[in-house]
Amino acid sequence: MTETDAANWEQYGMPFADRSAFSSIFLPNGRSPEVGQGFRNPEVATSLRLVGAKGRDGFYAGSIADAIMKLSTEQSGFITAADLADFKPDWVEPVSTTYHGWTVWETPPNTQGIASLSMLNIMEKFPLREWGMTAPRRSTQI
Repeated sequence: MTETDAANWEQYGMPFADRSAFSSIFLPNGRSPEVGQGFRNPEVATSLRLVGAKGRDGFYAGSIADAIMKLSTEQSGFITAADLADFKPDWVEPVSTTYHGWTVWETPPNTQGIASLSMLNIMEKFPLREWGMTAPRRSTQI
């Protein structure tokens, strides 16, 4: 856990400590993770495996959709089973750039993916490896 993530987790996560659906996943031992602490999220990993195996139905139907509906009902939410069943995601062609011989793919605008690729294109112009990890000019030259 980085310093920024730990601080954000403390500030924005702890107000939800009394909600078991949140705290059981995001607040190990009832606390926000501390700087340097590892954080694993097996529930998200399971969800991603389901989506990988079943595509859109891995999320919008079956056990994940059931869990979403259960939580929505418990929290007086407004999502309906039809909202989930009727949703059809759009496939978009990813955009890419190369960075030191690696091809990096992102989702296209209107996401922040293009910003990440642009930053990699800018950073590739600087000899960061040559400057070293802690060189002052590494942060002042970019």
